[in-house]
Amino acid sequence: MDQKIIVKTPRRYVANPLWRDSRGHVMPMLARAQDYAKFLQIPGLHVIQNNGVHFYFTPARTYSDLLVEDKVAVDDGIKIRLTRLATTQQVAFPRDIYLGALHITTTLHLNSY
Repeated sequence: MDQKIIVKTPRRYVANPLWRDSRGHVMPMLARAQDYAKFLQIPGLHVIQNNGVHFYFTPARTYSDLLVEDKVAVDDGIKIRLTRLATTQQVAFPRDIYLGALHITTTLHLNSY
């Protein structure tokens, strides 16, 4: 049976440019798209066994231009890919905001005789 997990931010997340000068200061005027974070990682979800299980994330309408609707990597947390728009600017996700739903689907193997 398919199941769904509501995904909210446990704290405030900011996708900052990764490029910094020699003193560690962010250089926003020189930052390029590839210098920004590509993923939003939310720790805390532990998957013990994921054989035959797939995770699919659908963003809330509010964040559909920032978060990608796609398969999601879930190991020691949820790793949601940011859209191209989100990677070209600084993006902040407030604490305890609804980001979307994580769908858990299983693949059934049927044996026919």
